[in-house]
Formats: sequence, structure tokens, C-alpha cells
Amino acid sequence: MSLVARLVSSMQRRGVGSTLALAWGSAVLYLHEGVDRYFDFVNGTETSRVVEAVDLVATGFHKEHGFRYHATRARPFRRLMRALRIPPGQVFLDIGAGKGRVLLMALDFGFKKLVGVDYSAELCEIARQNLDTVRRRRDFTTPVEIYCCDAAEYDFRDDETVIYLYNPFDAVVLAEVMERLCASLRRAPRKTWLIYLHPRWHSAIESTGMFTWASLHSFGKLEFAVFTHDPAGGPA
Repeated sequence: MSLVARLVSSMQRRGVGSTLALAWGSAVLYLHEGVDRYFDFVNGTETSRVVEAVDLVATGFHKEHGFRYHATRARPFRRLMRALRIPPGQVFLDIGAGKGRVLLMALDFGFKKLVGVDYSAELCEIARQNLDTVRRRRDFTTPVEIYCCDAAEYDFRDDETVIYLYNPFDAVVLAEVMERLCASLRRAPRKTWLIYLHPRWHSAIESTGMFTWASLHSFGKLEFAVFTHDPAGGPA
């Protein structure tokens, strides 16, 4: 069936509005995929291949609560970071860092240190290889640390201020992660941003009473919820 015939058929079944919305969504997805492929091509990295959760050998006791590896789309992430205008000099932590794409993109946004945590030793090793490749090409000096551990057992450093999650696990693990994060914030009060892509279990964050839902950013079908903790009580 030709493209025109498919469009006519879709309009007859769904209506013009729904067909145009579907076509626009497909075009945006195609654009994002193209940008992601270009990201790997330019950097000499491999961050795009999806890895199902059942194929991951996990550290810790929460494998059944984790989800597959699927990299954050490059274009929406960059748009989000430009929109947030987080002050330079923060420490960025990616929980569920996978192959390190978000850490590689975060190099361009003025962070003084980058940290990645993932429960898969295989993905952590790929992330290190990707970072080494980009370091040779760009000669960046930003310190980057990769830890292979169960996120529920990660002890937050008291200088980590920007926390990123691409829905890496369910509410069971998220609740334990938040307990440890809040302990760090009580120990070392500091302005903190928590960025949660596809915030399915956002109630686990809000229930701590320490974070405020500051904003929601939508790029196509991607939704980034941004929460803030400000011990000074200033504006988000």
C-alpha cells in the first residue's frame, strides 16, 4: 500500500486530527532516533542498543524491580538541561546510568563532577569504555566516576546536587533510594534537583516531604518531572 493510500485509510478510520497527530508523533520519533544514531557516530560510542532486564546480570537483591536499559533520548535531554539553567559547579548523579549516554551529554553543562550508578557490571564496563573513547577524542577534564551497585545500597555523597533517573526501577527501590538521599540531605543540607523521566512512581518522592514538584517538561511523548529540595526555602 502506498503512503498516500495509508494516509487515506488512516483518516477514514481515525479521522484527520488523529491521523495528523500520529504522523507528527512518528516524525518526532524518527528525528530523535536519528539524533541518537548521530550521537554515537560522532562520539565513537555505543549507547543506543536496548538491553532487556532479563539479559542483565545484576548486583544486589532487586533485579526483579529493575527495568530494561533504554538510553535517554539525546535531543530532549539537551533541551531540558538548557531550560532548567542549573547553576554551574554542581555534582551530577545518574542513577541507572547504563551505558553512560546521559553522563556524556552532561559534560556540556558545566558540572564539576559526574557520577553514574548501575546494577549491571556489563553496562558499567560499556559506560567506562564509552567515556574513555570520548575522553581521548575531546580531552575533557571533568572527573567521572562509575559505581556498580544496587541503587538501594548506594550511599549518597554529600556534594551530589543533581540526581537523574530514567525510570530505572519500581517504587520498591525508589523508596529505599529516597530514604538514603534524604538522610544525606539532612546530614548536609543543600539545594538539590531531582530529574525523573517518565515519573510513574513520583509519589515515592513526594511522600518524603523533602521535595517539591517544581516543573514538568514534555518533549513529544517524553515527560521529565523536576523536583527540588531547598533547605533555605527559596524559589524552585
